[in-house]
Amino acid sequence: MQRLRLSAPPAQRASDPLATYSTLCRLVASGEAADRAALARATGLVRNTVVSYVQALIDADVLADGVGRQQPVGRGRPARRLALRRELGDIVSIGIRKGAVDVLITSINQTPTARGTLAIDLADGPVEVLSRTADFVEQLLVAARERSRAERIAGLSIALPAPIDAVLGRPVKPPMLPGWDGFPVADVLEARFRCPVVVDNDANHMALGEARSRPVGEAPLLFITIGAGIGSGLVLGDGEVFRGAEGAAGDIGHTRVPNGQGATCACGNVDCLETLASTTALATRYGADHAVDAATVDFVDLVHRGDRDAVRMTREAGTLIGEVLAIAVHLLNPRTIVVGGDTVGVSDDLLSGVRGVVYRRALPLGTRMLSIAACQDTHATMLRGGMVAALERALSPQGVVRDLEPPFAHR
Repeated sequence: MQRLRLSAPPAQRASDPLATYSTLCRLVASGEAADRAALARATGLVRNTVVSYVQALIDADVLADGVGRQQPVGRGRPARRLALRRELGDIVSIGIRKGAVDVLITSINQTPTARGTLAIDLADGPVEVLSRTADFVEQLLVAARERSRAERIAGLSIALPAPIDAVLGRPVKPPMLPGWDGFPVADVLEARFRCPVVVDNDANHMALGEARSRPVGEAPLLFITIGAGIGSGLVLGDGEVFRGAEGAAGDIGHTRVPNGQGATCACGNVDCLETLASTTALATRYGADHAVDAATVDFVDLVHRGDRDAVRMTREAGTLIGEVLAIAVHLLNPRTIVVGGDTVGVSDDLLSGVRGVVYRRALPLGTRMLSIAACQDTHATMLRGGMVAALERALSPQGVVRDLEPPFAHR
């Protein structure tokens, strides 16, 4: 798995030494700077200052020195490589979706050490689902720690298919998660694992995982996921997720589609995009058209096998989604749109429908540099985004560097 970029706030030598420690750790963890000279170039700090900060991190057992050698740039001896000490802890990324929980565990340096999927029923409620999820994580940690040598969790993230209050770490009136409204997800997991916990919407983690694996110039990036519901996440040019004033940004699935069919959405409104174009909605309509129980319809498999009606409905869904995305292009002017979901992974029909409408409907200024691409594995992308979120929290000034003595605070 490639290393993903981590955000690295500008180092502020005098005013906030812990922020400088955090920035240096993030640059090392992302692989963007693996020696002292590279850290000096990346931060703009003078080399002697970087050397002093790095030595403090080494003395505190945060960084390891001399992990292999880099090829020298020009003449001179090879630079000594730096790495975060694996003993700092594991990074756990959890993604909860309809019917399953996905878990990825990596070392503090982004090396995957374990991954697994557990079947669950969201209707069992948050207490049961989170308890089973935590038990599953602990099972995976047994295998992971044989590789990472860590004895603690440095950071954990969990993605839910729901609107999230990211500050409190709680779902807010989630249409797809009855019984989860206001449940203290972050508090429960922090008490269980005794580590910082990030709770976010699943589409935000998908957007983050996709954006941080691409060159910086491909942002702003808008990720839209089509599954049991429809959601989106937006990563801005600075690499950060845009959540809006209250964390409600990206709820594109509840945009009203004009001239709809009067279908009532789980949110209580009528003709929301996800009531017409989500995989669940398409399976329901297919079942009605063919006089079969919608619960027995595997719509993704039908599309994969080239069923004529399923393919037609997928193309129609792509057209509806494209109409909404054309409006998003006018409002947000993204450089990249990535479309993910199970149907996208088995067929190009939905993506071609989206592309056709967006390029036709949006103004040329918004589309002349716009790229519209498919994500073939949304679950893996979501877990990678969750890893980034958890790792950045772990390496924040309030994370693993919080107990360091700031040697330059008085200067």
